[in-house]
Amino acid sequence: PLPHGSSDLDSASPTRPAMRLSATLALAGSAAPPAFHRLPTGATTPRGWLLKQLVLQAEGLSGHLSQFWDDIQNSIWIGGKADGDLHERAPYWLNGFVPLAYLLKNANITELDGMAGIYKQTAACAALEKAFPDCKDIPAVRPLDQACLLYRRGWESPPVDKYVSYIMAHQNNETGWLGPDDQPTGGDQYWGPSNVLQSLWQYAEAEPTKTQEVVAVIIKHLLAMKKRMETIKMTSWAAFRWIDLAFTAEWVLANSPQGHEEELKELITMLHDQGDDWDTIFQDPHGEHNVNVAQGLKSAAVEYLASDGTNASAYTALSRQRMAELDAQYGLATGMYVGDELMPDGPLSSPSRGIELCGVVESMYSYNIMLSTHGDPAFGDRVERIAYNALPATWASPRGGDMWAHQYLQAVNEVVAVQSNPHLWTHDNDMSETYGLAPNFGCCTANFNQGWPKLANGLFYTVEREGEEGIAVGVWAPASATTKYGSIEVDTTYPFGDSANVTVRGAEGIKNIFLRIPAWSVGTTVSGAPGTPKNGTFFKIPVTPGVHSFQVQFSAEIRIETDGFLTADSGVQVGVDRANGDLPGQPTPGTTAEACREACQANADCVAWAFDSCANSNPSCWLKGDLVAPATKSCRTSGAVAYDSRSYSVHRGALLYSLPLGLNYTLTHTYYNESKDYEVRPTTAWAFALDADPTNPSAQLSFVSDGGYVPGAAPFNQTGWPNHIEASLLPLDGWTMLYNSAAVPPASPACASGRCGAAQKAALVPHGGTVLRIGDFPLAHWPRESREVVV
Repeated sequence: PLPHGSSDLDSASPTRPAMRLSATLALAGSAAPPAFHRLPTGATTPRGWLLKQLVLQAEGLSGHLSQFWDDIQNSIWIGGKADGDLHERAPYWLNGFVPLAYLLKNANITELDGMAGIYKQTAACAALEKAFPDCKDIPAVRPLDQACLLYRRGWESPPVDKYVSYIMAHQNNETGWLGPDDQPTGGDQYWGPSNVLQSLWQYAEAEPTKTQEVVAVIIKHLLAMKKRMETIKMTSWAAFRWIDLAFTAEWVLANSPQGHEEELKELITMLHDQGDDWDTIFQDPHGEHNVNVAQGLKSAAVEYLASDGTNASAYTALSRQRMAELDAQYGLATGMYVGDELMPDGPLSSPSRGIELCGVVESMYSYNIMLSTHGDPAFGDRVERIAYNALPATWASPRGGDMWAHQYLQAVNEVVAVQSNPHLWTHDNDMSETYGLAPNFGCCTANFNQGWPKLANGLFYTVEREGEEGIAVGVWAPASATTKYGSIEVDTTYPFGDSANVTVRGAEGIKNIFLRIPAWSVGTTVSGAPGTPKNGTFFKIPVTPGVHSFQVQFSAEIRIETDGFLTADSGVQVGVDRANGDLPGQPTPGTTAEACREACQANADCVAWAFDSCANSNPSCWLKGDLVAPATKSCRTSGAVAYDSRSYSVHRGALLYSLPLGLNYTLTHTYYNESKDYEVRPTTAWAFALDADPTNPSAQLSFVSDGGYVPGAAPFNQTGWPNHIEASLLPLDGWTMLYNSAAVPPASPACASGRCGAAQKAALVPHGGTVLRIGDFPLAHWPRESREVVV
């Protein structure tokens, strides 16, 4: 069986290249050009299921937050009082809403029937527009009147214009600062505007006639930030997330620096020097914030773009190592990692532990930038794995398939989504796995918006290396685009189908087409092209100006991947504590450290222990459900026991297949339109062992096409799935709940000595179309191959 996300990545630690910024940088851009050049916002037109998904997003929360959610509707960024503290929520929303608007505009979506959302002109708006044509001269007492300030019919003046125009018009003329400026002496003040800047440069790309005006606004703020950073150093969120600010400065350098090249280079250097060192953090990321980690993933790529370009392979190796390190310590079957707010204290990849929705969309964006910068197809594989599994699996509603209610935390093995106390996750509240408007924190309600739109804008690239000029398909989905080398259209139902038709209308100067062949697709064929594609590479096809058509047939076989790892017994460690991760009912009276260790060894849920002898008259034993990191502390003795946390997931192509559970929804709150909060409980059993041979999955597992994707259907509906994998499952009574979640899957073979019930047939369906599910199983009968022990 394959370890999840396995590839030929070299996990050796490369030498960290020095960051170089010198006068040799080209005046119009960075010294180190990316392997692939991203297309500007507005160049791509979604089609097929991807267009449907984007429409569902617009019909859901994305298109309605500005009508009722205070942090958007009444944001401090447009003159209101809401979105205080970090001032990040309207910027988060706009960062996804700008690309969404232009993707739908390209697809000729001007109104959405039956919705009261962003595409409809309400009666109130009509009345206001009559009184205040073009939304001008609105009285100061009504700066936030939604009907006029934010909405117009169709796309003549979409709401994105209203936000962008207000923000630009209210830039501080003296300082150049954008937005609220109520923390002028704090080192975290630089974070809030970061996503506004990203929104603005996307807007500038989509509106060529406004580019110079918008970029001038961006530059003024960047220079104001540079001036402040000379005396007020970055701290906190800004210091962790400096990468995004640097990428914005690099975008300006590459597109329209307007004579400020040297100042922008100096700013990038300052951001790098004052920001946190991600090369060091990734050597031991435990305890870090999961979203910081997601944004830090692209640090080597962004640094490379600011270098002199002489160390490309070393920077690529650093980016590859980022992915490999997360997989090895915290990896999940969806391509994500365990990060229920903070990264676990030690190596942990329990499929019942969560990852934050913000972490999902930021990881997607980071991997897209890594793909563009390095040209490494492994990052395209990872974008798809996350986008087609983790992203849709965090949404639910009784009608299914829409985008009105999301989780804050999602888990691969999600057997209940209710207010949970106690709970497995360590730093978020008891509502974090329920579905709704803003469970736990509202940051993900605002930040999720970038997920699908930025994926759509990261499908195609241009290759501009001399002699290789052309177009690249980096991520597979149905869409078309216009580029400097001509147009490209991909007609496909991928990832639900196994083929794609690629049509290229090459312009003058085109020489090649590059098609990403996924690592899992051994035996891909491309009709109409010379040569034999190799999996895990970009297949290069020479072309000339004119029309070319290629038929791509992927080779998708069922595979079983191994998640989790073995840990060795650490022995008895005197003067060492392991805090947090306690099992229920702790502590228990203890007599000796050895007795505490033996109690842990005898408890199937225990992976570590700590003996407290500080109170000599009443010593206690703490049994742990997490492999928590050790820390020096007197009068403590602790250790980790030999533990097998490996489980198995079923994949075919880019999709993870999971067991869907029956659903019982409880409505707990209604906000506006279809925005509601839900608890979800299972109506069917979930504790099963998988009857399959990991070395020959097709012997017991069979793929069934249920007609494939039906045009117009919700792509990730929770019923009527486009296909499924038929499996044999055995009931496993010994697999129980822990802290209101499924316990770690029992060790395999789980059905030895008659511990399982009779086998039964079950359908495993695309993970992204599930609400409650089991995506990681123990094996019923097959022993596992030995693997390297991770301590």
